[in-house]
Order: sequence, then C-alpha cells, then structure tokens
Amino acid sequence: MPSPSGLNTKYVEGFEKKTGLKVELFEGTTGEILARLEAEKDNPVADVVVLASWSDGLSYEAQGKTLSYVPYNASKMYGDWVDDNRMIYGTSASAVGVIYNTTIFQHLRIWQRTDYTMPEPIRQHFHL
Repeated sequence: MPSPSGLNTKYVEGFEKKTGLKVELFEGTTGEILARLEAEKDNPVADVVVLASWSDGLSYEAQGKTLSYVPYNASKMYGDWVDDNRMIYGTSASAVGVIYNTTIFQHLRIWQRTDYTMPEPIRQHFHL
C-alpha cells in the first residue's frame, strides 16, 4: 500500500509552489517503485525516490545508485536518521509487533526492548 492518502500531494504542492517546477509523481508499494526503477535503469526518470524500506535504500547506496545530498534545514533532522554518506534520510519511524502461534513455536528467540532503543549491533546494521 502506498503512503497515506494525500501525504505526497501535500509534498508535491509545496515543492511546486516554492520552486515553480512541475512534479510527475509515481506512487506505489516499495516493490512497485523498485520494479519501475529497474525497468528505467538504462534511461532513468526519477530525480527523488522515497521508499518505506531503509534496507532497500542501503542496497541502492551499496550498488552506487544514490548521490549525496544535504537538504535545506538538514540540521533540523534527527542525526541518527541520516546515513554517514548523506545519501539516505529517514523521515518517519514505525512500531512493529510480532504475533506468532505458540503451539507451533513454543519459544521465539527475539530481543527484548525494555528501554525503547535498538541494541547497538542491530542499530549499526541498519544505520539508524
């Protein structure tokens, strides 16, 4: 499911009003967006890509498919939500819950979040 209805419309309207540039917006799931990027790889169309998946962004960075950029008001962003190369910017976070069948999995090996921060080894892997 694409982002919440109307969210991107507000971004586009604000950008167009401020810059006078016309935006062609393509919305879709992460899979749909990545499929379109792959289809257009020999003749790229996208200037800006917003994905819901940090790991896909890191993959694109590792493949050399991203460029460094420092946006206006970057100093107001959460420093931990920007990768070291300033190529990927986190703009939101979400809580994730796990539900599982205890008759099939009597013990689920997961880390416990008691302080609401991510353990350092996982934090380093995801560059949060």
